[in-house]
Amino acid sequence: MNHLDPMPHRHRAVALAPAVSQLSTIGAREHHEYELYLAVENIDHSRTKARHPQTNGIYRSTVNLLLEKYSAAASAGGASVCAQAGIPVAGGHSIDSPEPIYGLVALGIVDPDRVMRNSAAQAGDRLILTKRLGIGIYSAALKRQVLDERCYAEMLASTTQLNAPGAELPDIPGVHAVTDVTGFGLLGHLLEMCRASFLGAEIEFGRVPVFPGAQTFAQKGIGTGASTRNWASYGHEVDLPAIAFDWQRTMLCDPQTSGGLLIACSDEAVPQVLDLLARRGFEYGSVIGSFNSSAPRVRVDAIGRHG
Repeated sequence: MNHLDPMPHRHRAVALAPAVSQLSTIGAREHHEYELYLAVENIDHSRTKARHPQTNGIYRSTVNLLLEKYSAAASAGGASVCAQAGIPVAGGHSIDSPEPIYGLVALGIVDPDRVMRNSAAQAGDRLILTKRLGIGIYSAALKRQVLDERCYAEMLASTTQLNAPGAELPDIPGVHAVTDVTGFGLLGHLLEMCRASFLGAEIEFGRVPVFPGAQTFAQKGIGTGASTRNWASYGHEVDLPAIAFDWQRTMLCDPQTSGGLLIACSDEAVPQVLDLLARRGFEYGSVIGSFNSSAPRVRVDAIGRHG
């Protein structure tokens, strides 16, 4: 269950977007297992409940405690994300529970030759991040009841934006590796790429897209416990500038809900990747660094424009 948004429709949209986006990260397009069964059995969708996804889904609710209106709105939020991705929702049940629980299993089909992995980066590849950082910090500010409407709107817009461009990246020559930035933060998931590809990486902090509001909160000491734990687990594999501040480290370790993609591609592929992102509404897609042939670790350079 995702606790970011108290509004049930948006709450489910925030919760479901990461699950649906996971498939796009590896280059897959979404298909529910029920849809696959219907295709195999040559059954018309119009004769099934999949035509009305709001009545289905793996939905567990506190039936005796929640109003029917809330349950319907929560289901509609999840259905809206699935509809945006072009996938049906089918099956499911409800149970009594101390708190509302909602979940889906997202399955996809991908050509093995088009699978994008995090282990195929090459020395010299440029590193592109598709979304701004700071969702974890915004969620911490929300829990403290200090998040204003503008920042709240930014948080919702980012967390409900599907990583759909991931399914199109295999069509661009020179795109070698992809992962998504989630709970381990930018540094953690970049380190995973480094270890898997046997490469080092360097990023310029000033080029990393961040939410200005999240930066302000981080400078005031607002952050998540997960960010601190992230740094404790992999900080020994990261080289920070001598003048780095604690808030900058917090930003780089900030856990993301439905975070952006981290893309490794050749110099020649950069314009095509950035063009794809722009056409799909990822206006903050940025080149933040590159891979090199050194040992698997990350070096963070100049503080730059966020300093």
